[in-house]
Amino acid sequence: MEAIGRLSGGVAHDFKNLLTGIIGLTELAIETVDKGSDSYSILKQILSGARRGSRLTKQLLNLSRKRVVRPHTIDLAKIVRDMEGMLRSVISENIEFDVEAPEEAIYIQADPSQIEQVIMNVVLNARDAMPGGGKIKVCVTDSASVHFHPQGREGRADDNRACLVVADTGCGMHEKILGKILDPFYTTKPPGKGTGLGLSTVYGIVKQIGGSIEVESEPGKGSKFYIYFPRVLEPVEIEKRERPPLYEKPELPQAITILVVEDEIAILDIMSFVLKREGYRVYTAQSAEEATKILNEQNIKVDLLIADLIMPGMSGTELAEKLKEDFPDMKIIYTSGYTEDILVQKDLLEWDAVFLEKPFSTEVLLRFCSRVLKKRGKN
Repeated sequence: MEAIGRLSGGVAHDFKNLLTGIIGLTELAIETVDKGSDSYSILKQILSGARRGSRLTKQLLNLSRKRVVRPHTIDLAKIVRDMEGMLRSVISENIEFDVEAPEEAIYIQADPSQIEQVIMNVVLNARDAMPGGGKIKVCVTDSASVHFHPQGREGRADDNRACLVVADTGCGMHEKILGKILDPFYTTKPPGKGTGLGLSTVYGIVKQIGGSIEVESEPGKGSKFYIYFPRVLEPVEIEKRERPPLYEKPELPQAITILVVEDEIAILDIMSFVLKREGYRVYTAQSAEEATKILNEQNIKVDLLIADLIMPGMSGTELAEKLKEDFPDMKIIYTSGYTEDILVQKDLLEWDAVFLEKPFSTEVLLRFCSRVLKKRGKN
């Protein structure tokens, strides 16, 4: 599992670099065409597809990697709705897939990536139970609405719980198998087809949250997984993703010099173009060594460094430490296709550093620069 996590992390990193280039170039192209034209419509579809790819990549990373667990109040119904497209993509065409998740929020206290992992693993288990096709239904409700309340190994379900139900019309299971399916390394699949870790991982996550799992199944009649979570009826604090403020260029008393260091040439060119258009003085380099050479050859003072964290040769953090000796007031924005918590685990990023995760839009890039430079102006 650890090897799979490392592999998917590396692939996702490269894919996010590609998406950063696609998103940036498409946004710039959109600015050059009329809103009512066919070209505008086509470019908007390309941009929408790239953003969906970005969300998909983040979800895949969440499902495969070790990460810092950060539980907070989340809407279980919204998570299921947001995952519907991804779930459909991993299910065979001969399987009918249906999702029922109310618009009314059903709050629980959990790490969203762990809940995504629970949903994905149970749905994949249902898919594998019907190689000849069938139907999978995913439903989110409160436990009072669930008619099946078994007295199983987890104890009774109560009415103050949120319930995730995953039902399939697959082969079903005998009672003897039902008692083992949540055990680590237990699998009914042929050698090479399953690890026996999927449902045991689900069990571990749900238990950690304080939830429970019940399973209803009969041979030839499919299976139903009832996963209960403690429900937050009156959330005090909810993580809201409010629309960020529009970009406003900071009013600073002098011209700003920005050094951009990025080994992907397409991303480097996009950032350079966008920043120069805003009136910043921009110098670019594809490596930390090239950046150092430019600074040695030219008498410039760097106000803001934008650097990819992981590059061939010297890393972004090593470059920043070196430049800080000559420019102690220099502000720094690190970028990377790796996620923030992975970088922290590898001691590549401090928690208080300004970090911009790829892929990012041109507006987000400008907004980050504005935020950092405004802080500089106050110092």
